[in-house]
Parts: sequence; structure tokens; C-alpha cells
Amino acid sequence: PAIQLNKQMRIVCTEGKLTDLLGELAVHRMELVIADSPIPPNMNIKGFSHKLGSSTLSFFATEELKATLADDFPANMDKTPMLIPSEGSAVRNNLMHWFHEHRIHPQIVGEFDDSALMKAFGFAGTGILVAPTVLEATLKKEGNLQVIGRVEGLTDQYFAISVEKEISNESAAKAITEHAQAWLQ
Repeated sequence: PAIQLNKQMRIVCTEGKLTDLLGELAVHRMELVIADSPIPPNMNIKGFSHKLGSSTLSFFATEELKATLADDFPANMDKTPMLIPSEGSAVRNNLMHWFHEHRIHPQIVGEFDDSALMKAFGFAGTGILVAPTVLEATLKKEGNLQVIGRVEGLTDQYFAISVEKEISNESAAKAITEHAQAWLQ
């Protein structure tokens, strides 16, 4: 949506630790950071966290891997190969707490900073992956992944972080945030 505003526009997408990205934002090397948490209260950055929305989380696996599991979700995930976000991810902490609460001890076979790489391993059948439920149709279409179970109490939140309180109407940031908000509805 942002490129539709100006065909000359160039968008650079960078992945990294939130603290590093916010540092770049603070010195105006970036206009917008999309993150899974707002600006941490302990960071001395003058910025604004604009909530885009949230999605519950679901567990996905290939048909072959799903066929090896019993039908009693979430207990069927105990001791199964699992692909999870790496430490530092907001989802990771909530996920580990949820596993503990449900007495699930997954065999963690991969930890990923990059969600696209985690999906690739999931598509290859390496393990069960956790992803936002809003991606269910995409994961089924692109990787033929099946839902193992949906977790209403586990959510992934999305924020657009900017140095401006109001994102201007002409900006790419405005187009990106509006599109993301509509998609997450």
C-alpha cells in the first residue's frame, strides 16, 4: 500500500532486536518500526506506540506430522518436535509460560529470529510451529500446513512505533499502519 502513494518510493525492511531498531528510529534512520510489543518503559526514547491489532496464536504442522499426533490438544504436543521464536520475542515468553501451565514439554528442535525461516522449517516437516491464527489460510496455501490447535488465551500483538504522535496522511507509514489494522480486524 505504501508504494501506491509514490511510485518513486523505496522501502527498506530490516529485521532485528527491538532495542536496536528503536535506536535507529530515535536517530531518524527509520520512519517506522513494526513490532510485537510497544516501546519498553525502561527505554529513554521519545516515540509513540500505535497499536495495530492482535491475533490469537495457533499451532501448525504438516499433514504427515499431524497424523502422528493424538487428538487431545494441547496434551498431544508433549515431547513433540517444536519450532519456536527465539528469546527476546514477546511471543516466546508467553508461549513458554503456556507450555508450563499445560505441563507440555516440547522437544525444541529450532529457535528462530526470522519467522519466514521458521515457516520454511515447518513446511519441511521439521516440527510444529506456532504462528498468528490470522495466517492460517496463508500457511495452508503456501505450505499445506494444518491446524493442530488454536489457543484463545495466547495472542500476538502488533504495534507501529514512530517518533511522531500522529502519522501524517501522506506518509508511507500511514498507508502501512492502516493496511495492517484492516488486515488484523
